[in-house]
Amino acid sequence: MAQEGIKFTILAPVQCARVRRLDPPAGTTSKPNLDPVAAAAAPAEEPWAQTPSANVDTTHPYLVKLDEGRSIAVFFYDGPGSRAIAFEGLLNSGENFGSRLLGGFHPASPGDPEIAQLSHVATDGESYGHHHKHGEMALSYAMHWIEEGGRAKLTNYGEFLEKFPPKWEAEVAEDTSWSCAHGVERWRSNCGCNGGKAGWNQEWRAPCATPSTTSAMPPRP
Repeated sequence: MAQEGIKFTILAPVQCARVRRLDPPAGTTSKPNLDPVAAAAAPAEEPWAQTPSANVDTTHPYLVKLDEGRSIAVFFYDGPGSRAIAFEGLLNSGENFGSRLLGGFHPASPGDPEIAQLSHVATDGESYGHHHKHGEMALSYAMHWIEEGGRAKLTNYGEFLEKFPPKWEAEVAEDTSWSCAHGVERWRSNCGCNGGKAGWNQEWRAPCATPSTTSAMPPRP
């Protein structure tokens, strides 16, 4: 994606492996010194912090460094808030929905260099009206309730990223996805995500995901 000029993407919090600050503590520098003695005495890079159990801070973007000197910004969405919309009836009330979004912010802390926070969720569009009747009305009410009450400023990922570039770096956990607890097995194996229907399986996935060297058509005479 980065090679094609895409600036950012959105991932699930479970897809974050670890994070660290990009900027060094006050009074230090992150630039290497060419003098070996001075370089040995220079402060080390910021240590990585593991993010087990999807506990990554979702209120700001992260920089993910890629191969060949490329990088891409990543937003990790609010997992519990997203699940509440899809499965816990949060769309029953537009005001409750708005309050839950505001609850995604947290008090500023000395160890957090961010001056702005983003509260955001990731859901299927069909949640708003198809899976949940009048869900689109709850969404509309929540947005008006937040904006007209001056409780927060509505924005989008592109605008937020332009105004507040990443101050944290993240590493993405390998072979993970945001829609299957079994990582990427959903697309290539009988992972077990069958909707709970007895007798169902996905044994057909492996053959479909494996290039076939045989032809279903008989050879020409």
